Amino acid sequence: MRRALLFTLALAACHSALPVPTPGDASRVNVSLARLAEGRERYTGKCSSCHAPFAPSHLPASAWPGQVDEMAKQAHLEKVDRDLIVDYLRAFARPETERGLAGPPRSP
Repeated sequence: MRRALLFTLALAACHSALPVPTPGDASRVNVSLARLAEGRERYTGKCSSCHAPFAPSHLPASAWPGQVDEMAKQAHLEKVDRDLIVDYLRAFARPETERGLAGPPRSP
């Protein structure tokens, strides 16, 4: 029981740490606010069953579709889930570098 409570609290902390879409975000990426909000919900619901969700800024926008595609089968993502999640992640992804993909952050 205690373990389940700790897991629920940890999951809630991860969920609250992810960016919440605003009208300005939706306008900036030309995606509806409702779509971004639904993408955030599906990201936390589908992906957190196996691991803590990564911050969207973990990767540049161009890398997220491939990352989600790699996990789609394991996460039982339907195409609509995948597309909503990718839209959300790309909206808050870190900027691309001049040389192409920045890749994941490196440990010191």
